[in-house]
Amino acid sequence: MLMMPDGEKTHDFVVPFIFSFNAPAEATDDLLKTVYNNYLNKNPIHTSDQLPLDVATLLPPVTITYDIAP
Repeated sequence: MLMMPDGEKTHDFVVPFIFSFNAPAEATDDLLKTVYNNYLNKNPIHTSDQLPLDVATLLPPVTITYDIAP
């Protein structure tokens, strides 16, 4: 039997997500400034639980793409 530390959940699959966007054909200065500030201030998303990679299957990433209006 596999022993898990207290408070750790068992995971069958881990699904990573990639968030990106499609830039408009012509970008305004305000949009460029907003994108640059977002890039400088982005942070990774962390889980509050332990992630047992040795007992989980890592699936291919799911890409979510947003269109940005000019």
